[in-house]
Amino acid sequence: MKETLEIQKSNKVYLIEKIEQLNKKCRKLNCPEMILTFGPERIVEIKDKNDQVTAVEVLVEVTLDYEIPIIEGWELICTFDIVEDKVFTSKVPDKEIPIEYLNKTEIHCDHCGVNRYRTHSMLMRNINTNEYKEVGSTCVKDFFGYSPKNLLWMASIRFTEIVDSIRGYGEARGSVYAYPLNSFLSITNACIKNFGWVPRSKEDEWGKCATVEQVFAQISLRRNRPTHSDIVEITKEDEKMAEETIEYFVNLDPEDNDYLNNCVKIVDLGYIPYKMTGVAASMIAAYKRATKERLERESRPISNWIGNVKDKITVLAKCVYKMNVESMYGVSTLYIFVDKNGNKLKTFYSGSGWDCDQGDNVILSGTVKNHDEYKNEKATQLTRCKVVEDKNAE
Repeated sequence: MKETLEIQKSNKVYLIEKIEQLNKKCRKLNCPEMILTFGPERIVEIKDKNDQVTAVEVLVEVTLDYEIPIIEGWELICTFDIVEDKVFTSKVPDKEIPIEYLNKTEIHCDHCGVNRYRTHSMLMRNINTNEYKEVGSTCVKDFFGYSPKNLLWMASIRFTEIVDSIRGYGEARGSVYAYPLNSFLSITNACIKNFGWVPRSKEDEWGKCATVEQVFAQISLRRNRPTHSDIVEITKEDEKMAEETIEYFVNLDPEDNDYLNNCVKIVDLGYIPYKMTGVAASMIAAYKRATKERLERESRPISNWIGNVKDKITVLAKCVYKMNVESMYGVSTLYIFVDKNGNKLKTFYSGSGWDCDQGDNVILSGTVKNHDEYKNEKATQLTRCKVVEDKNAE
């Protein structure tokens, strides 16, 4: 894992000390140490309400390189936090949360079993037995026989919170730790219209400020410098988009998706806790993407089954979906194709004889394995497929 942030240069020594404290645990538990590196510096002017420079702030880029630790055969899957009487999840990247742990209404501890009010717990998985255990934060030491809590806390991708703790990030935001849902989403939509959607994970790659940070900047300007020229206009269109987004998540069944579960809980609260502002800033983009996908589905012809089981078929088709799937037999790739009549075809392939990407037009040959139906949409599953790219196909 690699994360890059900016900190005040004056706090550089404190961050080094924080990471060294964690590395002492790494060495003690025989885990790979975290590597902290510093990049270029920049000077930011601090201005007052009259737009006069009153101070400068020297910032330095800092990058943390680390591996998610496995301790005594247990790995962290996610953490659960009570925020405003709702249970929110923070998942470790590339890990999947079992369905039974999604959409929780309370936090408990499988280790001690004591029935009491808790605000924080960790979901652990044994890599050897695939056993899951929810461990209360106060029971971590007893669970392992010693306290690796700091390493587990690090594994839940909280480098930002370490940085926040040494630079008073929350204090820099002022005393407001929750935001009105409608106005926050309206400002978010205005920022997306003016600057484009930028998730935090793409800041460095795209060279742009994350949308959530743009929203914070707009909130600050409106509070302290209401006539500033950088303030983006909030239109009726932005307010309408915020209302539509809220209505979408009010009526959404998130099923087993932890991200959508968090969005639904934010809407249920009616306001946004500070810890959930990153999720909230992505809700507009998620709603627009879902709307686009729904319109595309509605415009496509109805999918029907092709052929009979054991028939060999050959069709011109387009690859519309590709995903690697891991099972007890190894890793295979799920491909979904659609032919010119809108019929959907699926196949799993783990060989090296062919490959295609989403959007490729191909000549697809295979044997009908079965006919299935998912969410009222029919699909033909094929086996022993051969694929040849057809660059001339429309």
